Amino acid sequence: MYRSLDVYQRAKKIGMKIHQKTKEFPAEERYEIGSQIRRAVVSIAVNIAEGYSRKVTVNEYRYFLRIATGSTSEVRVLLEYCKEFGYMAEGEYEEYASELEVISKQLYRLSETLKPVS
Repeated sequence: MYRSLDVYQRAKKIGMKIHQKTKEFPAEERYEIGSQIRRAVVSIAVNIAEGYSRKVTVNEYRYFLRIATGSTSEVRVLLEYCKEFGYMAEGEYEEYASELEVISKQLYRLSETLKPVS
């Protein structure tokens, strides 16, 4: 089950943290960059779960994992903007970026370990 995957649990946890953080953004940014970050960070866990739950082929599941990986990069870039705009401290940004890097690597390893069912 996808819920038992460490990468899913990490993705969901960081999604919750970042969602909470965006509530602290200035009002005009909560609905601009904040909304975009929330959609992207939620996409990570959602694509892990969706690909797993659809019982698709290995290549199709890898496609969902690639989308999740792309979302980790999207979130990192958006967080860089937030840091530069002064919406978060350097240390907070580094914490999120570091966790996103771990998730990205886990997604790659998961994709590489998938084998077709015979």
